[in-house]
Order: sequence, then C-alpha cells, then structure tokens
Amino acid sequence: ADGWAAMASGDLADECTPSSSSSGPAPREVYHGLEELRSLLAAPPPIAEVYGDAGRPKCSDAVFDHPFVAGLLAVARRRVSFGQPWVVCVRTYGRSGLEEGVDGKPSQPSARAGILAMTLQMLETLGLDSDELRARVHIFVAHNDPHFTSGRYAAALRPRWVDRIIVGVKGADLQVRFIEECFCRGQHVIVCDDNINWMRAWDGGFNFRRLSRAPCELAGLFRRAEVEMNRRGAYLWGLSTTSNAKFMQSSGARGEVQDHLGLVYGAFFGFICRHEPMLYTRLGQVKDDLERTLRYWDRDRIVLRFCHYACRKRDRPGKFATNKGGISLLGATAHRAEADEALGQMALGFAWKYVRLPTLEADCFRDAITGEAKRRPDGSPCWKFHVSDTGVVFRASGTSLEKAAARPDCTLEVGFTCRSCRSRGNKRKAAAACAACVRPLECEALNEFSQKRAESSQNTSKKDLAQMWRKLGLKERERIEDLAARRLCDSQWKKRPLREDDAAEKPPRKRQR
Repeated sequence: ADGWAAMASGDLADECTPSSSSSGPAPREVYHGLEELRSLLAAPPPIAEVYGDAGRPKCSDAVFDHPFVAGLLAVARRRVSFGQPWVVCVRTYGRSGLEEGVDGKPSQPSARAGILAMTLQMLETLGLDSDELRARVHIFVAHNDPHFTSGRYAAALRPRWVDRIIVGVKGADLQVRFIEECFCRGQHVIVCDDNINWMRAWDGGFNFRRLSRAPCELAGLFRRAEVEMNRRGAYLWGLSTTSNAKFMQSSGARGEVQDHLGLVYGAFFGFICRHEPMLYTRLGQVKDDLERTLRYWDRDRIVLRFCHYACRKRDRPGKFATNKGGISLLGATAHRAEADEALGQMALGFAWKYVRLPTLEADCFRDAITGEAKRRPDGSPCWKFHVSDTGVVFRASGTSLEKAAARPDCTLEVGFTCRSCRSRGNKRKAAAACAACVRPLECEALNEFSQKRAESSQNTSKKDLAQMWRKLGLKERERIEDLAARRLCDSQWKKRPLREDDAAEKPPRKRQR
C-alpha cells in the first residue's frame, strides 16, 4: 500500500529501531521486521479470503492457519519484548487522531481524540514513561486499518511511540489471540483498549484518588495481580466493571479482590499465556469479554477482579455509536446481530450452567397499572437489577473449584444434589452414590414439570410423565429449566462445595430440634 511505503521508508526505519537503552537482550530488541512486513503487505490477500464473508466469518482457527496471518505472527514474535515480568498491549483500530490528507497535503488533527491523547497519555501520566517501562508497552494495529496503511498512526505516534507498533490482525477478539500467541507460555500480559481516559482508585465513599506516579502504583498493581493469581490458582484478572463511585461503594465493601463469577471488564484486563484452544474466544468481538470470562471460569472456576480500581472509557462500553470507532465500525445492524448471536450460543452452549438469557416474564419491570413490560426509549426491555449489562443473568456463582480439581478436558459439575438427596440425613454420602446428582438441573426441571402436571391431573404415572417430558417443546422445556435453575441457585449454588480438609477440621454440628 502507498501508506505503508511511508511508514517503511528509510527515515522512519531508524525511528522504528528501539534504542540501546531499552531493557532486554540486544539481538531481539534491534529487530524491527520492516523488510519482512513490506514483503507481506505489498500484495496482501483479499479480506474475505482471510476472515470470510460478512455473513459467514471464518473461525479463529481457520484465520490463524492462513499463511498471511502466520507470516504476521512470525514477525510479531520477534518484535515483542520478552523476559519481562509483565507487558502491556494496547489494541487499536481507527483511532490515530488524524484525518487523512487531501490532494497530497499532510494529515490534520481530527475532531475526535486519538490513542495518543487517551490511553497512551494515561499510561504516561501513571508512570509508564521511562525507557525501561515503555519498552514493555506494545501497540497492536490491524494490517488493514486505513489509519495504519495511510501512515497516520506513524505520524501520530512519532517519535516516542512509533517503535512500539506491532502489526496484527483485524478484530478485537482475534487481536487478543494474536497477542497471546506472540508471547511464550507463562508470560503475564495486560491488554487494554485505545480509548481509556483515566484510571483511578476508589478512596472510600464517593471519592476517587489518582494513582501515585513515583513509585509507579500501576506497575505495583500488575505485580500484585500476578502474586494473587499464583496464590489462588487464577489465570485471568480485571478491574471493577463500573467507574461509578456509588456502585463501587457497595461492591468494594465486599472486598478489594473478588473471585466469584462475574464479568472481567474487557477494557483493561490481564492473563497468563497458556496457548490452550479452549480459552480462545470464537463468537465475535462484540461480546468477547463476556465469552472470555466464561471460558476461563469453565476452565479454572476462578477469575479475579480488583474492585478498588476502575477505568473510564471515552464512550460507553458495549454500546453502538455512529462516531465511536473501534467495534462500532461494524454498523448498527451487524453490531446488534453479532451480540444476540453470541449471547444465544453462550447461554445455550458451553456456558449454560453459568448464565441464562433474561425473559420478559421473570426479569423485566412491569407497569403497576397495565401490567405490561416496561421499555426504555430505544425500545429495549427495562430489565431488573439482577440482569447484567452484558445481557445475561449470572446464575452459578457457587461453582468455584480448586485449581487442581478442574481438568482441561472436561467440565466438572460438583456441589449439586437432587431433591431426594437433599431430603436425606447425610446429604454428602447420599449425593456421592446418586447418579441423578451429576446433572441436577435436568432432575430438578423434571420434578418441576411433574408437580405442574400432578396439580392438573391426579392419575398420571411417573412413566407417562417421563415420556411427556421427552416430547415437550424446546421453548417450554427452556422455560421450565430456567425456573428450576433459579430454585437451584437459591438453595445451593450460592455455597461453595465443602472440601475434605475443611470437613476434617470442622465436624458437622448436631441438628437442633
């Protein structure tokens, strides 16, 4: 591309070469990969060949098997810093902060702020401006981003940050996988968006405080997150899901570090590289943070959130806006369709034990006079407070497991007992010998269905009820399973399974009449 020729010119090649003062071994640090990138981007393949059509996108495995993406990944692996305790990767698309020049004129500042005025300025303000810490920051751009191919990113980031540009792939979800595969297993990677205005710490009440610059409190948070992950057996961490001090006051009162099931905010999060295919997101970029949270929970049964730290983006996260940039470049229709498709596949797929889709009958506010479901000005339902802003209801907050108990090749279901076992005296011994407790939701839903039928008909046998349950329609079955799941959540899922060592230390108390 003509714009890439400007970035790969001889003058800029010198600027793209990191200085000798940067930390890390010299043989890897002096590699800039401009020659290899020039040959790759001189004749790139069609976008549809790499990523698929708009209506039928390719899966992430097929994208990364393409020779063009493999070539980009090979260059990026030699460009990134290695041997560091942590690295920061900023994923950006269409936010250089410059308008394209017309009639050969240079690019002009845009009315919308770019990455330099938002995330990079925030990192510098918080103390990541020294040569040693700046060498750990990477800026990942998409190879087909017009702001990159036209040279606007190079012009906007020159001279301080231009050497930190890494050419990646298209899509926020695919870019996270690209970032992870750039580093070795065990590397602590922090990923953040390009439109973060500030990051602060909750100071009690309705007050925030600025993070200290010297010593760098942000670097201390990264080190502390790694220590907590090693201590608790977690591999994913994030900040508070809200930057509203009113809500942080209620959530922060439960503890600074929380490990129950909840969203790990995708604007600023960290993880330990493992290169496990089951942890890669596969349902698009609109709900990639929710999918990532559920996949890590399904694998480890623990995620960490530092609820006393929050960041605020320029635009409202997860919502479409015309001039927002980033994921909103998909368009309103495609944005909504991809979100609905991802939520449906998660709630009815691998994460059915952890989340469910809200329903108008049970989860929507209703008008006190008419009884109709309330709706917002944009036509969306006015959900109750237990419905997450991500569009799902978290319902398995008590499925936490020890790291050693979660196997990578299966999904465990523990801590659940069926209705007959709960009515016995020794529940733990009864549940261990009961095969129905392996999938208690099916047993509970069948009991709910049997009770409803028993109220209407007195002479129905258990065999007939089982046949009627198997022939029940999909929508009716889902409605009954949702009701059964809520009852299970109220009765059992809020408690962690008792470990054997805990049972030995604390003998069961005698039941009082």
